[in-house]
Amino acid sequence: MKSTCFQILAAKCLLVLGFAQTLHAQQAPYAAWQFAQTVEVPGTGLVRLELSLTTTGSSNASLSDLRLVSPQGTETPFVVEWPRPQPTIGLLAPSFHASLVGQTTVLDFTTGTSQPFHAITLITSAPSFIKAAVVEGSNDGAEWRTVTANEVIFRQSDGTTHLRIPFTPASWQRLRVTLDDNRSQPVPFTGASIELEKSAPPMVALPVTIQKREELRGRTRLTLPLGTANPWLASLMVKTSEPLFSRRVTVLANDRTIAFGTVFKVELDGHESSVLTIPIQAHVRASEVIVEIENKDSPPLKIDAMEASRYPVSVAFHSSAAGQWQLFTGNPAAPAPAYDVAALSDELRNASALAAKAAELVPNPSFDKGAALPETGDTGAAIDMKGWAFRTPVTTTQRGVMQLELRLEALAHASAGFSDLRLVQAGHQLPYLLQPVTTTRDIDISFTQAPDPKRPTVSRWELTLPLKGMPVTALKATSSTPLFSRHFQLMEPVRDSRGNHSLSTIGSKAWSQKPGADSPLTMLLSLRATSGTLFLETDNGDNSPVKLDKITVSYPVVQLLFKTVDAAPIQLYYGNPGALTPRYDLSLMEKELRTAPPLNAVLGAEEQLKPIAEASSEESQGSPWLWAALALVVGGLLWIVAKLLPQNEA
Repeated sequence: MKSTCFQILAAKCLLVLGFAQTLHAQQAPYAAWQFAQTVEVPGTGLVRLELSLTTTGSSNASLSDLRLVSPQGTETPFVVEWPRPQPTIGLLAPSFHASLVGQTTVLDFTTGTSQPFHAITLITSAPSFIKAAVVEGSNDGAEWRTVTANEVIFRQSDGTTHLRIPFTPASWQRLRVTLDDNRSQPVPFTGASIELEKSAPPMVALPVTIQKREELRGRTRLTLPLGTANPWLASLMVKTSEPLFSRRVTVLANDRTIAFGTVFKVELDGHESSVLTIPIQAHVRASEVIVEIENKDSPPLKIDAMEASRYPVSVAFHSSAAGQWQLFTGNPAAPAPAYDVAALSDELRNASALAAKAAELVPNPSFDKGAALPETGDTGAAIDMKGWAFRTPVTTTQRGVMQLELRLEALAHASAGFSDLRLVQAGHQLPYLLQPVTTTRDIDISFTQAPDPKRPTVSRWELTLPLKGMPVTALKATSSTPLFSRHFQLMEPVRDSRGNHSLSTIGSKAWSQKPGADSPLTMLLSLRATSGTLFLETDNGDNSPVKLDKITVSYPVVQLLFKTVDAAPIQLYYGNPGALTPRYDLSLMEKELRTAPPLNAVLGAEEQLKPIAEASSEESQGSPWLWAALALVVGGLLWIVAKLLPQNEA
């Protein structure tokens, strides 16, 4: 009966799909799609195609640029069948009784359900314990069968808890849990939760390798490339031969936490228990994940390998004819299609369908990069560059949407807010967008001892930056001194309106280090070092001086996004403090421009067009013309006062 209902429902869906298909009989502009795939469709009717990792990786994260075309050239509506991991359903045991029997605690409770279940979770407020557990099941209260006899439950003082006992799915009316109290005092248990068996989507293996391992203070950081972008990650498993451990694990993608949990392995009186898998169940919109394992004061965990699993993603569609269909991907600027069959996704998910197979992803032979570019106009207004002090040639190998990262010279010589940046081509401005980039670059700087004779207990270093005016977002220092605890101050030379020099504190931080633990100093800053020199100092008190080994500064990554349609040379101008921030109509196409695949442009050697006006002692004393004018004014006032005074009689 159930099969018949599904067939009727599927037939209705096919009618709607066939009707919708006739609405998309026009030829789509597939020249804007970078990749194509041949799909072998075995027949007519409802067809399901499981998308490969290369397909989802070459598409948008939402798969909004997928286009399916029949052998007749008709764009065919489809439904994306995303994975739907089901939430855990827990039922509280309706009756629960705990008793002490010799050196054991016996928990006897009814399940209250006839449905199969695969785990129980015990409830207790005890702060710290570890117990071996044996679980038995019965349906009549007289005959008991062992459900699992090799489990350990525990709770640590740091909050790490394992009270869940998994086993083979089955249906039981009553359960009995026997806890061994031979090694420790009994602890109170107040209830149990029954975890019902759920229908989980299928999982397949996702090959991963540990590309990079970093041992940081108190934690291990692993970088795992996923081999593709946009996978639906199901879980990660730690493979280790360590016999006894417990670690908290955090999984990150694009610097955002996507999952966390605890992995452990423990053995107690012949009972073993372990959890080595971290459930992810997330659509990872990145091509790699970061796994951080918290070690605290324990030695780093020996990790032999990492294993991953993923959920497949499929599309369902109505086939009007068997044969070779085409699937197009790789157009980030393509809008999501508004197929009305999307409303039938729930009905189609459970309907039987023919299985289609796709060939390997290949470049689209009709791909035209110009067709994929957004329409943004050619150039901006004409501009006179007399007020600019620097320019740098911009090298582009192709035409299209370009991404240009500013070099350190441009960052140092441009205005603080980058209001004076101008891309110029054939005497006209080339509109651009500033890219929101949060990454930084590091560069080592030179430093020398600069002691203060008046303060013998103070260690001071003079730091020399590569360029005056460069922006600095952080300072990092390392030391080979094994044991110290100091407070460090970072200062910058300044000069007031009278020309007096002094040091202004721009950052301070406490820095401690113990033997065997490298703990670098890190100061977060927001600075444009106009003098190119900084001073770092600390008071040693009654201790020996701290030795600095290396000092590194970080500067922000700034990128410009623009479009080229002409082969004429391009120059980047900067170094005009009086220039106002440009206002380009290109901002109206910001979304389209940012979604287009960019090409890399490169800056050449910097050319200085005019001297840079720098503050000097003469400027602080004023201009000679100003002094002359002031003398004339003072002389005139003295003459007027002299005229107003009474004259002596001869």
